Amino acid sequence: MPPRSGLVACVQGGGRPAHLRADGDARRSVPAVSGRWFSLPPIVRDLLRLSGAGRRGNERDTTNMKCSAFSSGHRSATGLSAFAPLLAVGCAHAQDWDGPFTLIPVSAPRMVLEALIAAGDMPVTVGVFIRPGDPPAPLPNTMGRRNRCFEYDAVGDAYVRFLVDELLPFVAREFDLKLSDSGNDRCIAGGSSGGIAVFNAAWQRPDAFSRVYANSGSFVAFRGGHEFPTLIRKFEARPLRAYLTTGMHDMENCAGDWYLLDQEMDKALKCSGYDYFFRALDGPHVAGWNEFFPVAMRFLWQGWPEPVKAGSSAPRVQEVLVPGAGWTLAGEGFRDARGPANNAQGEVFFADPAANKIHRIGLDGKVRVFVEEAGEANALSVGPQGELYAV
Repeated sequence: MPPRSGLVACVQGGGRPAHLRADGDARRSVPAVSGRWFSLPPIVRDLLRLSGAGRRGNERDTTNMKCSAFSSGHRSATGLSAFAPLLAVGCAHAQDWDGPFTLIPVSAPRMVLEALIAAGDMPVTVGVFIRPGDPPAPLPNTMGRRNRCFEYDAVGDAYVRFLVDELLPFVAREFDLKLSDSGNDRCIAGGSSGGIAVFNAAWQRPDAFSRVYANSGSFVAFRGGHEFPTLIRKFEARPLRAYLTTGMHDMENCAGDWYLLDQEMDKALKCSGYDYFFRALDGPHVAGWNEFFPVAMRFLWQGWPEPVKAGSSAPRVQEVLVPGAGWTLAGEGFRDARGPANNAQGEVFFADPAANKIHRIGLDGKVRVFVEEAGEANALSVGPQGELYAV
């Protein structure tokens, strides 16, 4: 048996249905498909480049899990498709081959995943189990520094860039896998700071992860997470499906009240028309992670491979969106773009203060310089007679 600590990259497979117990554990009714162990090195060093997700010198433990889906020459089987789904866990789970991918926490039992796959409740999946990096101690007999809060609690794209640009390509190379790059084929899951990390990863990059399970997510004022309910209300809804849980007796400290903020997330997601499910549990922090993991996976993967659709967005957002219309690129290559304003004819003006110019998007869709020396203007407005004001 391989060790059971750290980060794991695995492929889950199954044959006939398994029996699930009420506590979320599973016992197979038939032997599992024979497989082999894919193992990463005991320590993965320097996975994090200076990309904002961490610093060189971080260490990440790794774990191995049994690969039964690809053990019989099915690495590119038509039924599984040439690329696999992904499940990422640890603070998340990811499945990605040209099938699904799930990122999930290390604590999710392998047998539960195999039971869900065997029952057809989720696709055959590549699972990647992740722990945060830990910069090692600089001197003998001293402690290292935990990188968990830095990686997980920040509201930015650094962590998801680490997953998409560094970790998953590493896993694909190590195991010779073809992982799907579609967010519709990927699920990501985690609890506590892992809960906000996985939701933020999907929020920042729904093209990379469109299914997310967040348990007792730390949407509190550690590194700006308390702003998420407002962001959800203000921005156009993303194509995400989410399953959120929280404990009614969750944590409360100087950063905020987990139960209160998770309820704010529930109301914000509802206001913006997201495809989600929220469950408040009579328990403490991260209550119900194992018990509701199978329930979350069934909800998140239902209807796959049909794509997850974006919600309706909040009412105020709907006022400025054209129903059924997508986004098209108007222009690129500018040093900055601020203060857009339009006139009655439909022309759009915007300032590029870094270049000291004002540009106009004409009715033909082309962008031209409107003012060469704009006095470092960064905000524009059109008056009642069509005059353009700049400040």
